[in-house]
Amino acid sequence: MLGMFGKNKKRLAAARQVIAKFHETIQPYPDNEIGETLDFAEIVRFDMAVSETAREAEEVFEQFFTNPFGMNEAQLHAMLDWCQSIQSQFATAGDGMRLAGLMIWRMNGLCAAHLELLPLGAATWRDLERGKDHTSEFDWQRYSLCLTKFGVLPAPSGLEQPQK
Repeated sequence: MLGMFGKNKKRLAAARQVIAKFHETIQPYPDNEIGETLDFAEIVRFDMAVSETAREAEEVFEQFFTNPFGMNEAQLHAMLDWCQSIQSQFATAGDGMRLAGLMIWRMNGLCAAHLELLPLGAATWRDLERGKDHTSEFDWQRYSLCLTKFGVLPAPSGLEQPQK
């Protein structure tokens, strides 16, 4: 049991570091570059959607992007592992914009896996939201369940927003 606790603690620390680094990276971006990053998030999601992996588990794939907070742990971690694999490919290819777009989805999933990271995710989304008027691809309404968790969109009546 103690071994599992240590493993979870290491996963939490690694997730915190990944999200904090991503947040630090995007903070100085001008609003138009944030918008471009959001557009690349949509491009990456679309590219992943046409893969064989996504077609084999369409519901899991769709839930990861629209509401990772509602996923079971095994499916969520499988999607996070897949994202990490894709991240390595983008990093090797030097594709920084796709890497940044993928990081949006990975961050959401990491926050879903480690709810104590929600405040860090919400802070990151406050910066990402600056790109709202500069994106042509990102579908804010499609991701409303997830974005409500981060306080980006108002919660429908009856749902609570995270503490800030």
